[in-house]
Amino acid sequence: MTEDLRQARALLEAGKVIEGQAICKAVLRRDPSHRGALMLQGIALLRSKELPAALAAFESLTALEPNQANGWLHRGLCLIGLGRFDEAAACLERSTTLQPGNVIALYHHGGALTFLGRFTEALPILDRARALAPGDPAIQNIYASTLKWVGGTDEAMRQYDVLTTTFPDFAPGWIGKSLLHLALGDYPEGWKLNEWRLRVPGRSGWPEIARLPRWCGQAVPRNSTILLHSDAGLGDAVQFCRLASLVAAGGARVSLLVPRSLGRIMRSVEGVEQVIVEGDPIPDFDFQCPLMSLPHALGITTETVPVNVPYLDPSADLIEMWRRRLKQIHGPRIGLVWSAAARAGEPWADAYGRRRSMALATLAPLATVPGIEFVSLQFGAGAEQAKHPPPGMTLHDFGDALGDFEETAALIANLDLVISVDTAAAHLAGAIGKPVWLMSAFDMDWRWILGRTDSPWYPRHRLFRQPISTDWASVVDDVTGALRDLASARGLPRDD
Repeated sequence: MTEDLRQARALLEAGKVIEGQAICKAVLRRDPSHRGALMLQGIALLRSKELPAALAAFESLTALEPNQANGWLHRGLCLIGLGRFDEAAACLERSTTLQPGNVIALYHHGGALTFLGRFTEALPILDRARALAPGDPAIQNIYASTLKWVGGTDEAMRQYDVLTTTFPDFAPGWIGKSLLHLALGDYPEGWKLNEWRLRVPGRSGWPEIARLPRWCGQAVPRNSTILLHSDAGLGDAVQFCRLASLVAAGGARVSLLVPRSLGRIMRSVEGVEQVIVEGDPIPDFDFQCPLMSLPHALGITTETVPVNVPYLDPSADLIEMWRRRLKQIHGPRIGLVWSAAARAGEPWADAYGRRRSMALATLAPLATVPGIEFVSLQFGAGAEQAKHPPPGMTLHDFGDALGDFEETAALIANLDLVISVDTAAAHLAGAIGKPVWLMSAFDMDWRWILGRTDSPWYPRHRLFRQPISTDWASVVDDVTGALRDLASARGLPRDD
């Protein structure tokens, strides 16, 4: 290594990325194929999150030196950051083949495979990484999480027990264990352990609120003010806002803080005195509680989930407006959602969103059921597909008119059934009392409870789960058969 590159490496190790990168650029101007400079330049760009440029550097490096395991490793890391998980897995496999004992490469190779839902392939790779680095809790955690979908829940729980005993301060281990308890329907233990999520740095969506006095279910003086605040996804807020009425029943005055898109519809929640949306001034209050912590504070079990459905009510004027707009649809009206929201910058969340999603074309068999007309409830990622539905499918697209959740709820109120992947729209439809057929990925979300086809949260939900990972065709076949049975047996009753 030249003196220039030694200096560049020292600067990078000291966190002086820009200075180190400048030296690498100077070397590459003199010699564009310099292996060492390409490696350090790529690392500098990767640390600066300049992923396309970093990827280009590592592509050049691996083309020049195809047996350089570290080059393939870093190329795979860039591809993970860019959401190109198939390519990442191939690069990381190349790296682990060239250097079988590289724990970092094994860990990320296994991770990329889990992102793709290829859990059976990922497990032995993660097991190798675990054996090589028994002191790394992150590897133990992803191994236990993957084991849940391959080796069964009993062995996964045993591994979580080992993880949380060995690394008692490692919050992700406790969170993973909590989600397994919840997926098994063990709500008391699951809710308790899920409080570990609040120990993850940056986890609170409203840090200025989280520092203030916490309500944990204790008795408070009458007319005390309690601010409930959304701390997870939009679907979580829709699911747990119903619990506000139980808080208010204790004599407190309840305010609710939510993202702006939920502001209007949340005004219909029983027991909520005031709805505040993100960006508005926050009034004084006595206590605060994250919405996701309410089930623990209230001691909710699968038997005591409040099923006061509907608990969200869109405006009667909006419902009437949509009733008039939908007059053109003469057959049964079925809402469709086929894609979950993408989360840029969070590879694991982006990957999970993709595993929960399908292309609209995959739902083509639904068009074989005669007399059915479909309504797109898709917005955001995948919404553009509604402009080109599968052959034979009558799909009405009102996506441009769905400005917020109340608008969407008013449209859903005029439908007969919603068929959806696991998104906030499925929660919204359940919250206003509509029947929902939920199409779930094999690695289903904890809230739907393993082994059940119904939901304690939404009495009109029916669950269709992938029999094996990534198998949407079987799910769509089952949904199509159920739709055909429903249509031929008694038709689809309309509420209006």
